Parts: sequence; C-alpha cells; structure tokens
Amino acid sequence: MTSNTRLRLSSGRSASGVRSMRRLRRMIAVMVRGEYVHATDLAFLEGERSGIDPVIDWPDEDLPSALARLEEMPVRRALAHSNDNRTDAARRLNVNRQLLYAKLKRYGIEVADEKNIEGGEGE
Repeated sequence: MTSNTRLRLSSGRSASGVRSMRRLRRMIAVMVRGEYVHATDLAFLEGERSGIDPVIDWPDEDLPSALARLEEMPVRRALAHSNDNRTDAARRLNVNRQLLYAKLKRYGIEVADEKNIEGGEGE
C-alpha cells in the first residue's frame, strides 16, 4: 500500500476497529488487481462513510434480460477478435463450439459461412 492509502484507510476509523480494518484490507486485496493499492482505489469508501448508498445507473429490466445482454457482449467481441472464426471464438470464450452455436442462434448473430463466401466469388 502507498502511504496515501494507509493515511486514507486510517482516517475516520477508530482504534477498536482492528477486525474491520483486517476485513477491509482483504476486501481491497480482492478488488484491486494492480501490484499496489492507491488512495484513488478506495473511492468506494466515500459512500460508506457518508452513509449514502452509491448510485448505480442500471436500466430498468428484469434479470434474464440483463444477463442476456451481458452474455451477448463477449460473444460478439470474441467473434470480432477472431474474424468470425467460430472455432477460435469458442476457444477464446472457453466454451465448446456447440454452445457457441446455440448462443449465436439465441441472440440472432449471423456469421458469414466460409463455404458460401468462397462459392459466391467463383460465380
């Protein structure tokens, strides 16, 4: 932790909150992916100290719709990164091809078939 981080963690905390501090450090270690934890990584503590719940701007939709939107994004991204190669996209997503094909059908994602492209050029 940087010195600013230690200072920010210690401000507003009582000396009797040793267990809370240990729990907070474990939580921060999981949340922050970098080698060091910086004071800016602790922005989520501001809402906790002020007693105000942080506002998350999330569209009003049911859980299945939200999960479907969330699931569709990496499928489209994997296809884009693999130049519509479904085998490579499935590998990138760490799923088998049959599952990828089912997702493509579910979300109405059409991928150009290589055989049709080659056959169309010769005509």
